[in-house]
Amino acid sequence: MPRGRVANSTLEPSALERADSERITRSPSLPAARVWRAAIILRSADGATQCAIAEAFDVSLPLVGHWRRRFQQERLA
Repeated sequence: MPRGRVANSTLEPSALERADSERITRSPSLPAARVWRAAIILRSADGATQCAIAEAFDVSLPLVGHWRRRFQQERLA
């Protein structure tokens, strides 16, 4: 059983948001931080725990939580 809080409790990107996020993660020319944010959103929506996401991208748990909250409030804007 995975450890940590499941990160997809209320995070449900629309089909368009998911497609945009996937496009961003494949872009070789966008800033790395933007690519990480998109990947965090996608992994959260797919049900990964915050711990697993933080470990995968070598970032802190608060950073994962920050980007999840920001997406919930502002979407991709």
